[in-house]
Amino acid sequence: MATAMVTGGTSGIGAAFARELAGRGHDLILVARDAERLASSAAELGEHYGVAVETLSADLARPDDVQRVAARLADDDNPVE
Repeated sequence: MATAMVTGGTSGIGAAFARELAGRGHDLILVARDAERLASSAAELGEHYGVAVETLSADLARPDDVQRVAARLADDDNPVE
């Protein structure tokens, strides 16, 4: 199954998207600022839906963090679909 990246995946609409995608069997990359909430969300989604969940702590208002997210998206060895 494909891997999807969800920004803001620990709350609100981002969390809803993450649950929906996980429910469809997609592995996830969750991006959010709070590393603790990311870890908690990843564990919950992985356990409940049986999908792999990678986390990337990033504040998308910071150019360096945006570059890290862009680099992850560009990783041909681990594609995001």
